[in-house]
Amino acid sequence: MGPAPYADPMWTRIHARLGLTDPELKPEHIEAAVRESLKEEEELDWKVQLPLPDDLKGPDLEAKARELAKDVAAMANGDGGVIVYGVQEKRSNTPMAIVSVGEVSEVQELQIRRAILARTYPPVSGVQFEHVIWDDGRRVLALHVPASPEAPHLIRPPKDKSDQGWFQAPWRNGSHTANMTERQIEEAYRRREQRRREQRASVSERFHDFVVAVGADPELGSNARTVNGTTIMGPPPIWMTAVAVPLQPRVDPRRLSAIGATRFLDAVKARRPEQSFEGLSALRTSAFSELRRGLGLYHHTYLPRPDYPQGARLEIHGDGGLGLGVTRDGRFGRDDLTPEFVAAEDAETLAWDLTAMLVRTVEAGNVSGDFLVKFGPSRPPEGIRRRSWMGSMYASISDDDRLRGLKAVSGTAVATHGRRELVRSVWELLEDFLSQRGALPSITADQFATALALEDD
Repeated sequence: MGPAPYADPMWTRIHARLGLTDPELKPEHIEAAVRESLKEEEELDWKVQLPLPDDLKGPDLEAKARELAKDVAAMANGDGGVIVYGVQEKRSNTPMAIVSVGEVSEVQELQIRRAILARTYPPVSGVQFEHVIWDDGRRVLALHVPASPEAPHLIRPPKDKSDQGWFQAPWRNGSHTANMTERQIEEAYRRREQRRREQRASVSERFHDFVVAVGADPELGSNARTVNGTTIMGPPPIWMTAVAVPLQPRVDPRRLSAIGATRFLDAVKARRPEQSFEGLSALRTSAFSELRRGLGLYHHTYLPRPDYPQGARLEIHGDGGLGLGVTRDGRFGRDDLTPEFVAAEDAETLAWDLTAMLVRTVEAGNVSGDFLVKFGPSRPPEGIRRRSWMGSMYASISDDDRLRGLKAVSGTAVATHGRRELVRSVWELLEDFLSQRGALPSITADQFATALALEDD
């Protein structure tokens, strides 16, 4: 998989200083910046050469890669910014002339991305490339660095005889890069923990919103079911549910369109591998309903009916988030009604669907950071049922199936370390959920990664 294309135009300090309204950087904007002698500052850095020239190798290449990581980490530790390659500067840190960097290939972009990820701790994700091209063939590369929710980002200084494993936390101080003091680092970690608390609350809120949207919130009251011609009252159906919220949301969530959502789902379905024993699939069942627009999202929603108890919902959020879930309304066979149970196979298939959607999200460049995920039942069920070893039928309920306190699990889908690690991190959530029953998925994490990763970054 190549690097993600530049997805969302960024409003930069160049725009602010020149009073521009068009978020896309154009040749005339760079020319105006040179003409007006826009000085470097915390959110703007001029560079004459690409960060990793093709002719460098060995220690020289490592030194350039470390310098790149330092520049990026410094901006990520602040309010973000843009590094513009292809502009020669004066001693006063003002641009003097435009110097073309030539065509920048996807391979070069990938090398830059990998250099940043490998030399910043935690890895800085979410960087975006923007190519500014003149009619005469000149090219300037803008590297957009978002303010990071994972700040502070550390770098290792060059090793020497006195190296004791120390790290540095760079930050932009005007036009220069300095190292944070202990007090600054302490405050940065405090802010990180506060952001994480807010993010955990956000994923729980989105999980609850999904449950409400499908009518599965027990506070909404009892649910009427028709079984073998008899109407009975009980709690609403239990849904196996997964939501994923990006740590670095899309810049402009309003850019999501119905056409974009449809193309996204078509691409996911085309590349999702088949399972040997599949439970209910949100990707497949939700297709029985039309795509609808919601608040900040598009969704397919197919609710269970008396004549067809299966239901599914898929959500594609403008910020790059995802939501999906399925229900069988407690029906595990023609005359097998156990409303307070969920199926292990449904949980496993949900993990396949979620992972396929996350992989496509990263491929499309919609989101380039990690995701917070909440995975599990809409409310605590009585237990988890599994198919019998003979095939598609469900075995009689045993004491092993009944569980107290069964709940959804939360964790991070790691998208910043390659596709295989993303797949593996989702599988670990599935394992955590099923382990509450003392069970394991039908295949190993390695087998799952091989099936869904297809080819690594």
